[in-house]
Amino acid sequence: ATFFLVTGYVGTDRLLWTEEVVVRILSSPGRAIPACASSASVVVPSNILPRRELAVQMREQAKMLSDTERVRYLAALRRETNLDDALVDHELNDFMNWDEARSLAAMGFDIGSHTVEHRLLSRLSQDGLRTELVDSRRRLETELQGAAFAIAFPNGGRDDYNDDVIRECEQAGYRLGFTVAERFQKAGGSPFLISRIGIAGHSDLGTFALYASGLRDRLRRKSA
Repeated sequence: ATFFLVTGYVGTDRLLWTEEVVVRILSSPGRAIPACASSASVVVPSNILPRRELAVQMREQAKMLSDTERVRYLAALRRETNLDDALVDHELNDFMNWDEARSLAAMGFDIGSHTVEHRLLSRLSQDGLRTELVDSRRRLETELQGAAFAIAFPNGGRDDYNDDVIRECEQAGYRLGFTVAERFQKAGGSPFLISRIGIAGHSDLGTFALYASGLRDRLRRKSA
């Protein structure tokens, strides 16, 4: 198996920025917060279900921003919200440290890059893109004393990588790139467009079997 590490978060108590958006909105019922897609503000609902819907909506909209706009939005959101640690699922969201990563590597697992800060690569300037690719690979190889040849694109959807990203990955020394195309990988094609299937971290074994066996895809095709 391969573990893809966000090197800027390893060994820290930081919350991944996408999850921080969700937790901050969940933590701030009744507060007026900046709306991601406009200059207006929106009041966070007091009821948990619409509050969660708003949190997920803002997270997904934040993913579509340029990196400069994303940083600006996060700064504004942090000014206007609380962050209740009781709402953080630490088992799901805490990061390993470098000693743990070294233990995995010693047991034979591969360790790949998931960038430095989990910035969405297609939204970056060329300099920002190179920083995420080169610095993460360099840190992995320094800490683990081995080659880091694979990268998983943050978010992994079709809008999250492009020809420029793939070209810079090659120039940075990567040989494999992984997407989240939600389909089984077939032989052939670009080594930088390897598909993965996303399975939520707390899924039960039955759900895992449904996805990993291909049965979910068969059912989808039958219902289409």
